[in-house]
Amino acid sequence: MGVKSDDSQIQRSVNVARVDLKTSIVGKNLLFSRISSYEFSLIALFSCTVVLSLTDLLTTSMALRDGMKEGNVMLLGIASVMRLSFFQAIATTKLGFITGTAALSFLGIKSNLQTTRKIVFGSMFAFVVLLLAVSLNNLILIAV
Repeated sequence: MGVKSDDSQIQRSVNVARVDLKTSIVGKNLLFSRISSYEFSLIALFSCTVVLSLTDLLTTSMALRDGMKEGNVMLLGIASVMRLSFFQAIATTKLGFITGTAALSFLGIKSNLQTTRKIVFGSMFAFVVLLLAVSLNNLILIAV
């Protein structure tokens, strides 16, 4: 009987060692899965939206100071109707855009529907590509 109790003690220590090994592997995989998760992707896209919106605001103001004219009729109309300076109209629309993409990101993170998540991700990606194109266009126009 004494042999059986010794064997059970050995078996328990082996099981504990296996659990510890699995726990450390699961911990590393959990970190990796969190980094590549949908939520992290939306947060990254939202961060890109904020940075590119601020870049667009900065490059547009630099281009206007260099004597270039704004070609966006919608912004000119907003500035006229709201009786704002052109810079105020741009800043207001950028703030609205950032607020809207924040709400869209929040919706995507909280949604459990796969279709909603795909639409939100696609929209956020499209916004980032659009803002990147606008910012690069502004940088090229300033440099030339």
